[in-house]
Amino acid sequence: MEGEALAAASQFFTSEVQRLTGIHIEQDCSGDSAIRFGLAPQEIRHRDGFTIQSRQNSLNLRANSAAGLMYGAQALADLLGLDGEA
Repeated sequence: MEGEALAAASQFFTSEVQRLTGIHIEQDCSGDSAIRFGLAPQEIRHRDGFTIQSRQNSLNLRANSAAGLMYGAQALADLLGLDGEA
Protein backbone atom coordinates (compact mmCIF):
# COMPACT_ATOMS: atom_id res chain seq x y z
CA MET A 1 0.00 0.00 0.00
CA GLU A 2 2.69 2.51 0.99
CA GLY A 3 4.75 1.87 -2.14
CA GLU A 4 1.66 2.21 -4.34
CA ALA A 5 0.67 5.49 -2.69
CA LEU A 6 4.17 6.92 -3.09
CA ALA A 7 4.35 5.82 -6.71
CA ALA A 8 0.92 7.27 -7.53
CA ALA A 9 1.69 10.69 -6.01
CA SER A 10 5.12 10.83 -7.63
CA GLN A 11 3.71 9.79 -11.01
CA PHE A 12 0.96 12.42 -10.79
CA PHE A 13 3.48 15.15 -9.98
CA THR A 14 6.00 14.21 -12.66
CA SER A 15 3.20 13.88 -15.25
CA GLU A 16 1.89 17.34 -14.38
CA VAL A 17 5.36 18.86 -14.67
CA GLN A 18 5.82 17.21 -18.08
CA ARG A 19 2.35 18.16 -19.32
CA LEU A 20 2.59 21.79 -18.27
CA THR A 21 6.27 22.55 -18.92
CA GLY A 22 7.62 19.83 -21.19
CA ILE A 23 10.27 19.05 -18.56
CA HIS A 24 10.77 15.35 -17.83
CA ILE A 25 11.63 14.50 -14.23
CA GLU A 26 13.22 11.11 -13.59
CA GLN A 27 11.64 9.14 -10.79
CA ASP A 28 14.29 7.92 -8.37
CA CYS A 29 13.42 5.47 -5.61
CA SER A 30 16.91 5.46 -4.09
CA GLY A 31 16.14 8.29 -1.67
CA ASP A 32 18.70 10.58 -3.30
CA SER A 33 16.16 12.57 -5.32
CA ALA A 34 15.64 16.30 -4.83
CA ILE A 35 11.85 15.91 -4.44
CA ARG A 36 10.88 13.27 -1.89
CA PHE A 37 7.45 11.83 -1.13
CA GLY A 38 6.81 9.91 2.08
CA LEU A 39 4.15 8.68 4.48
CA ALA A 40 4.46 9.84 8.10
CA PRO A 41 1.15 9.08 9.87
CA GLN A 42 2.81 9.32 13.28
CA GLU A 43 3.80 12.96 12.58
CA ILE A 44 0.73 14.23 10.73
CA ARG A 45 -2.53 13.99 12.65
CA HIS A 46 -5.23 14.72 10.07
CA ARG A 47 -5.89 11.65 7.91
CA ASP A 48 -5.67 13.70 4.68
CA GLY A 49 -3.01 16.05 6.02
CA PHE A 50 0.41 16.71 4.51
CA THR A 51 3.45 18.92 4.92
CA ILE A 52 5.78 20.38 2.32
CA GLN A 53 9.24 21.26 3.55
CA SER A 54 11.63 23.24 1.37
CA ARG A 55 15.38 23.02 1.80
CA GLN A 56 18.17 24.59 -0.23
CA ASN A 57 18.47 21.63 -2.63
CA SER A 58 15.37 19.57 -1.97
CA LEU A 59 11.64 19.42 -1.28
CA ASN A 60 10.04 16.93 1.10
CA LEU A 61 6.36 16.11 0.91
CA ARG A 62 5.09 13.94 3.76
CA ALA A 63 1.53 12.86 4.40
CA ASN A 64 -0.61 10.80 6.73
CA SER A 65 -2.24 8.75 3.94
CA ALA A 66 -2.35 8.05 0.21
CA ALA A 67 -5.03 10.73 -0.15
CA GLY A 68 -2.80 13.20 1.70
CA LEU A 69 0.05 12.42 -0.70
CA MET A 70 -2.17 13.21 -3.69
CA TYR A 71 -3.42 16.44 -2.08
CA GLY A 72 0.18 17.36 -1.34
CA ALA A 73 1.31 16.60 -4.90
CA GLN A 74 -1.48 18.83 -6.23
CA ALA A 75 -0.54 21.60 -3.79
CA LEU A 76 3.13 21.30 -4.71
CA ALA A 77 2.29 21.67 -8.40
CA ASP A 78 0.22 24.75 -7.51
CA LEU A 79 3.03 26.23 -5.40
CA LEU A 80 5.50 25.78 -8.23
CA GLY A 81 3.12 27.66 -10.52
CA LEU A 82 2.58 24.71 -12.83
CA ASP A 83 -1.12 25.45 -13.21
CA GLY A 84 -0.32 28.87 -14.71
CA GLU A 85 -2.12 30.64 -11.88
CA ALA A 86 0.19 30.52 -8.85
